[in-house]
Amino acid sequence: MTATTTTHPLVERYVAAVAARLPADQRTDVADELRGSILDSVEDRLDHDPVADRDAVVREVLTDLGDPAALARSYTGATRFVVGPDHYDTWLGLVVAITATAAPITALVTLITRIWAEDPYPEAILGSIWTGLTVAIHVAFWVTLTFWIIERTGTELDLEHEEWTLDRLPPLPERRALGLKELVGGIGFIAIVLAWLPWQHFRSPVDDAAGDRVPILDPALWSSGWLWALVALLLAEIGVEVYKFRVGNWTGAVTAVVVLTNVAFGVLVVAMVTSHQLVSEGLLGRASDPAAADTIVDRIVVVVAVLVSIMGVWEAVTGHRKHRSREL
Repeated sequence: MTATTTTHPLVERYVAAVAARLPADQRTDVADELRGSILDSVEDRLDHDPVADRDAVVREVLTDLGDPAALARSYTGATRFVVGPDHYDTWLGLVVAITATAAPITALVTLITRIWAEDPYPEAILGSIWTGLTVAIHVAFWVTLTFWIIERTGTELDLEHEEWTLDRLPPLPERRALGLKELVGGIGFIAIVLAWLPWQHFRSPVDDAAGDRVPILDPALWSSGWLWALVALLLAEIGVEVYKFRVGNWTGAVTAVVVLTNVAFGVLVVAMVTSHQLVSEGLLGRASDPAAADTIVDRIVVVVAVLVSIMGVWEAVTGHRKHRSREL
């Protein structure tokens, strides 16, 4: 029996925790090297004490190695002088957590406020994006300055003084993050939207004063090509879902494709609203004030379209980060 042929769940979890913090081009080599080193140490100790419990020896070896985050830093050899290694992980976690919460919420509130104030749509969208970026910059600056002062003044930071233990190891990653369930759910939703577009035109549940069916969307959108562009984009989304399934995980390429298609969807819907009458005149004619109803509908649709785009991008980015943080 050789050391490299006998593995252990705790060893794999520890190796995964170290590898997840390394650059992608180093992960495989470092993971193989570290795994072999750990298992060799385990076998050496068992050779010196044949009656020892293997699980206990594994835990002892891993505990001696210490926190995977600290070990990962020793492999990268990276120097971080603005915020030192003792506080770097805490600093990074705070910056990411605060930015991920504050920036999107601020941008969304700004967008809704500016649209409701009847600002032009391009200015409202660009202004909200700039506001979100400004918040992210401020968060990074002020949190970094705070940690810089803490380190230079020698102030004790009582945020994470709990000693690292094996019980804090994350579980092993799932080898496939995008499976059949995601494929069926994604294509199923797109199919419902594709079916709804002609259905609302010919079988709308809304009737006008004469009792005739009234399409929900303006029929002119078909002849102008806007709805055909939407259909083409939805068909492209089906191709993206198949591509995601074939790859199986949130790689850089998958993330880029998903982000681009989600942004394209949001831009297309916003363009439809700003360039044409989205809702049919027959439907608006049922309102007491069609002009006011039209304005409200346009604003709501723009907000929803941009929100969908933001959520789509955010989902893709966080999914990719989650996968990268757990894959070997």
